[in-house]
Amino acid sequence: MGIVDLSKREVWRRFVQEGTFDQGRINRRIEESWHLCRQKNVDPYDGKGKVFLTDHLLVEKRERNQRLFRCAVPVLERLQQLFQQIPALFLLIDKEGYVLYAKGHPQAMKKAKEINFLEGVKWTEEEVGTNAIGMALRTREPITVVGFDHYAIASHQWVCSAAPIYDENKELLGIIDMSYPIHHGLSEAQDHVLATIVAASYTIEQQLRFQQKEDLLELFRHGFQIEDSTSYSVICDEQENIVWAQAC
Repeated sequence: MGIVDLSKREVWRRFVQEGTFDQGRINRRIEESWHLCRQKNVDPYDGKGKVFLTDHLLVEKRERNQRLFRCAVPVLERLQQLFQQIPALFLLIDKEGYVLYAKGHPQAMKKAKEINFLEGVKWTEEEVGTNAIGMALRTREPITVVGFDHYAIASHQWVCSAAPIYDENKELLGIIDMSYPIHHGLSEAQDHVLATIVAASYTIEQQLRFQQKEDLLELFRHGFQIEDSTSYSVICDEQENIVWAQAC
């Protein structure tokens, strides 16, 4: 462990034991998150996932986020191919913080299982402490969280980069994340990893917009096939906006 890690470990130790640290020794966003975790009584000596969806509820959540899931998973699979030499985990999280998808290198999957970092778990700051997924959900910003920047010890051996995904109205849909063990020695590549995750989130957003247009065209095609002349027909999109109407 290097000098920087030792310094961060001491900063973390002082904060969890005394609630204080030297100003300027830690990123402002991390500082905000640590204070939030302390206010929420998050256990810094734990941090394993505890709140899980049942299998049935996980299926329901995936169905409610079907378009997001359909657009994001192929992008995450391509990321896994791009970073195949890294024991990394690639995740899709909904806007409430539940992991909808988690796949990756067997080594990363094994380590993730040890801290319950699995599909169906709720991975927010309130549940597991400072982490990239939870912070991206709260701040709506891309972020990387490294080692002792995590509030709870369960994640101290991880580097995590996350970015938000928005719909066409700039409403948050979810988060994508890449997580890998800190000992893999990628500290010099962290900025590159985050930039790649941000680019991937943008790709998903473009796919979502394309898919929405395709779905809208399908609604129009369906509307033109309606031949019932005895009624007033209306077709709405997912936002309940009227996209086609026919008065007979």
